[in-house]
Amino acid sequence: MVGQVKEFEEFKEKLLSSNKQLQVMSFVGMGGIGKTTFARKLANDSAVKRHFDRCGWATMSQEHNKRHVLLQLCRSVMPMRDDINTMNDGELAAQLRKGLLGHRYLIIVDDIWTEGAWDDVKGCFPSEDENTGSQILLTTRLKEVSNYAASSDNLHDIRFLNFEESWDLFCQKFLSGQSLNKEFETIGREIVKRCGGLPLTVVVVAGHLSANMAVDEWKSVESMLNSLVNLDLSEQFSRILSLSYKNLPCHLKSCFLYLGVFPEDGEIGIKKVIRLWIAEGFVKEESEKTLEESGEDYLQDLINRSLIMVSERNSNGKVETCKMHDLLHELCASKAKTEKLLCSRVRSENSYFVQSDGNRWLSLKIAGSLCLTDLEKSRSILCFDMRKWNDRKWDDSDWYLNSLASSSQMTADSFKMLRVLDLTGLDYKGSIPSDIIDVVLLRYLALASNWLLTSIPVSRNRNLQTLVISEDFNGVRKLPDGMWELAQLRHLQLYHQLIPMYTPEVAQLNLQTMYWLQCVQCTKQVLLRIPNVKELGIIAQGCRSHRCLDNLNCLNKLEKLKVEGTYCPIQLQSCTFPQNLKEITFAKTLMPWEAMNVMSMLPKLEVLKLKNHACVGQDWELSVEKGFPELKLLIISVMDLKHWELGDDVDDHPFPKLERLVLRNCFELKEMPSWIENHSNLKSVQLEHCHASLVTSARMIEEDQRQLYGEEFALEILDFHTLSDEDQHSTLTQISLPLCHSFAEENDEDIKTSVFLEARSLYIPHANNPRYWSWTRDSGHKVAVLLGVCWLEIKGKLETRLLHKITSYSAYLIFKLKPKAQCLDTTFTSVRYIKDKRSYNENRRCQVFLAKRRSYEDPGRFPNRRHDGWMEIKLGDFYISSINEGEVEMRLWSTKNRNWKSGLIVKGIEVRPS
Repeated sequence: MVGQVKEFEEFKEKLLSSNKQLQVMSFVGMGGIGKTTFARKLANDSAVKRHFDRCGWATMSQEHNKRHVLLQLCRSVMPMRDDINTMNDGELAAQLRKGLLGHRYLIIVDDIWTEGAWDDVKGCFPSEDENTGSQILLTTRLKEVSNYAASSDNLHDIRFLNFEESWDLFCQKFLSGQSLNKEFETIGREIVKRCGGLPLTVVVVAGHLSANMAVDEWKSVESMLNSLVNLDLSEQFSRILSLSYKNLPCHLKSCFLYLGVFPEDGEIGIKKVIRLWIAEGFVKEESEKTLEESGEDYLQDLINRSLIMVSERNSNGKVETCKMHDLLHELCASKAKTEKLLCSRVRSENSYFVQSDGNRWLSLKIAGSLCLTDLEKSRSILCFDMRKWNDRKWDDSDWYLNSLASSSQMTADSFKMLRVLDLTGLDYKGSIPSDIIDVVLLRYLALASNWLLTSIPVSRNRNLQTLVISEDFNGVRKLPDGMWELAQLRHLQLYHQLIPMYTPEVAQLNLQTMYWLQCVQCTKQVLLRIPNVKELGIIAQGCRSHRCLDNLNCLNKLEKLKVEGTYCPIQLQSCTFPQNLKEITFAKTLMPWEAMNVMSMLPKLEVLKLKNHACVGQDWELSVEKGFPELKLLIISVMDLKHWELGDDVDDHPFPKLERLVLRNCFELKEMPSWIENHSNLKSVQLEHCHASLVTSARMIEEDQRQLYGEEFALEILDFHTLSDEDQHSTLTQISLPLCHSFAEENDEDIKTSVFLEARSLYIPHANNPRYWSWTRDSGHKVAVLLGVCWLEIKGKLETRLLHKITSYSAYLIFKLKPKAQCLDTTFTSVRYIKDKRSYNENRRCQVFLAKRRSYEDPGRFPNRRHDGWMEIKLGDFYISSINEGEVEMRLWSTKNRNWKSGLIVKGIEVRPS
């Protein structure tokens, strides 16, 4: 941040010295004056971060959405939970209060527009009686909102920059800080004077001029600004921002205007927007560059011109998400609409008919039937997440939205010009117009469900470049025939547990992204047919998976690899891995820690994520000199790691460039490894659900480094949900064990090889209501008989202390079906550890078929008949390490389909070694 130095120090001092009860402060000023930048600098200040236990950030917009604000705050103050997206507003508010209660917190609510918006969220924070020293900081353009929310002594007007501050900001945009020659400086100073001290106009004008280093162009800009002198300030600033657009090259104008399809203040995924640009034909081929690389250049050009802002970078330093200032978004959207390019429709409860008005791009935020007309010129239809925009007033709002989607009908005159169709924001099961078969120009197709692929003949779309199918709740059938005949296919991203992958029979030379391959498909013959893949996901399933990575050296261009196991050990060989790999993720692969020696020798590896027992054992000895030479991020999650030290013969420290270390659910690790003490490049260590002594050890290293290197370069420690031995013991002693029988008990009567949970011990909604369930005895067991429900859920919990350590287990529902069972074809299952919210992502739900004839075309599990005459369906797997993981939850459910289900007889859940 340039300027405001005195103001920043004064405000920071006020923030840190206050011992009052909860206070609300506000920054007020016009758009583009630097309110968000000021607040962001405060939030990132090391002294501020140390002072407050919790820091949260949420961005509002003119279209206020309470749920979106709560989600942002929950994600920023607490470790991520997989179930957070399923919570209603009340549950989110309760989680937020729980995460803040008892802590000194700083909450920043950016860009608030109305008094009502503040009233809507202020009750979600612990009150002044429950906290001391906490602060809430608002930014707003409106004085009346500032006066309403904060007391008079807590209002802070953000001033315009003075000339010298504006000039410093202007000069920062020029590469390498090189000084301008006399002529450019003279003109530049006059231009800066005309920018009026508004930071946004200064950086946008500087961005334009830095790309146009010609004296005539600079003089032209100066002349234009001089002509605005008689206009009011807001109109002057608007004209200056418009100048940046008018002077863009043609190819960047199209890319810039296309950003108007995205919601205001929303984060924009870089991969997605570049693929959309390519689909629309905005990105031109260049020699020795892929289209994606050229798209990245376009994006960087817009960043350099300050027309878009970097929001997040990945560990490789590449831009991952970007944002637009709302003034620039307004400019972008208005220009696109003026030029008959963009038609934007927001949610409307009363209107179900949508006309594109002859525009090329249709941006939808609508929950309801989609009746689209006048689409002859439409080239892009994008539908954004309905649940994000839903106000969640209904207790059963998930059902409400799904009902709307289920009854939706999409009608249209013609789709012949369509190049982009993105319906991932809509859980859509309705009808598709017959004209969809004409989408021969379609290049980008993204769906929430494979259901619609029955209507869209993908094999005819010879121009298709990107196919995305997100997690499916509607019952996927199969991947369409002819998929591997699409020669232009570049990116294939499919929900891996629901969609079976077929092997390509011809070389796919354009394919760069592929999720997922089964381990049995990872043969040399298959991998040689996708030689240019840069991102690859592999499902390592079953006993054949132990050598599933042996042929990866065929993929010389591979940069990102994800391996998802099923608690079956896999083996690594030093010759296995391509040398260009930059990011690797392993989950549930049960490798010995010695396997990491192979990883440590990869010359370009920058990110390594080890999740959910990717490695087993308590000792990781770093035995390779200067191992992991380029690694910047290391994540270790859900491991029983206890000792992590250098080998005796290792002199040069590994991880020489490591910047960020994340340890999550590593309760056995009680002390930070000694080699970290002298690690000067490490910037942050994040500890979640770890032992208190580990946090204490990390804090000591943090303090030592602060004394050695100073405040600015010291290591930063972030910890969440620290546990002591007493906490762990207390948690375990409070757990009540379910009614169960054990099989093949060994010498220790408390340890079981297998466990059976009776139906009476399971959680079954309405189980005691004779309208829905009845109970009877069968084979000596009390069993539950389903008479009729819409919402079917069966859930069991088991304390893992009952089972053997260092063992993989599988859980099975034991059941029968009556001859006239109804609506039980498709259900979903999951197995997860309750205490580890993150592992739910790694133990993803799976589709199962209870009452359907086995078919190889259906992706999912089918039941097996047991020797006792009952059926069993696998719910999932879990692994017990050498530590106590607590309770495991096993669940089967069918809640999306509101049809009445009947005829299921439940005996219980059996857990046995895999």
